[in-house]
Amino acid sequence: MNKKISYLLIGTLLLLAIIYVFNFSKKWNNVKITSDEIALTDTSVIDHVFLADKNGHTIDLLKQTNNEWKVNNHFTADPSKINLLLATIHDMRVQRPIDETQHNTIIADLSSRGIKVECYSKGNHIKTFYIGSETADKIGTFYFEASRKEPLIVHIPGFVGYLTPRFIIQEIKWKDKLVFDDDQQSIASISVQYPMNNALSFAIKNKQLYDSKNIPLSADTNRIKHYLNSFKGLYHEAYLDFATPAQIDSIKQLVPFCNIILERTNNQQTRLRLYFKKSDKRTKSQFDENKQPNETDPERFWGIIDDDKELVSIQTFNFGKIIKTKLDLSN
Repeated sequence: MNKKISYLLIGTLLLLAIIYVFNFSKKWNNVKITSDEIALTDTSVIDHVFLADKNGHTIDLLKQTNNEWKVNNHFTADPSKINLLLATIHDMRVQRPIDETQHNTIIADLSSRGIKVECYSKGNHIKTFYIGSETADKIGTFYFEASRKEPLIVHIPGFVGYLTPRFIIQEIKWKDKLVFDDDQQSIASISVQYPMNNALSFAIKNKQLYDSKNIPLSADTNRIKHYLNSFKGLYHEAYLDFATPAQIDSIKQLVPFCNIILERTNNQQTRLRLYFKKSDKRTKSQFDENKQPNETDPERFWGIIDDDKELVSIQTFNFGKIIKTKLDLSN
């Protein structure tokens, strides 16, 4: 985000704070408010959502013609988080007006920590509001709508908790965690390489199993079919956004435990590199079957998808069915 936009955003928030002080310096006036007064009943028309905070973080969510959403015109958004955001905008209701004694606290909160949310449809502005932090009981959320004269406390009926975490302002947390979502009809070839032990490597092309030297191997047809269908709906555990570029580069310098390369019939490719993760105090299985300390975590790998700069956590529980060797598939 350039400096001009950053200054404009900060200026807008400061102006909002000034307007608050001006409006609320007059005698307090309680107005009856209906619970659905802020409701946006048809969120299906929303195709563009913009979020910003005072620290210069911005998230620009734009719906594509294929119904996917792009994040900052950079990558595809996690559909579940888009759905949660739109559902929250749809389901939010007024819990209660604020008390006069809360006035200064809420103004300070919205001015310093508020997230601005703008909703659009086909280029037309629909709604702008600000989401603040949680109330003291943690079941309400501070809210201000540009068209209103006073902040409110909002909630979702039946939901216990506050709503701010649903308005994600960190770019990486919007990123889709899907790695593979393929079946045997969409797969042209699979290559599984073990750089530390190439004898275990294999490839599958046209449902035929090959070794690392491209020599055909005998394999059970049903076993191959089951393996190819194991690439459906595989999500990694998390983006490790705490990892520094230096830490990621150091992992990239290591020899991967396993490389999985999937070629699709539409010529698209996904490459997953897996690296051993050293055991630490959070590793559940501290000892192997011989009661010796595990040097590496048997339940997780570090992963890098394609040539991305992000490090991800890969769980053996989900990906173990595709981390196979030549011996697992050949007769």
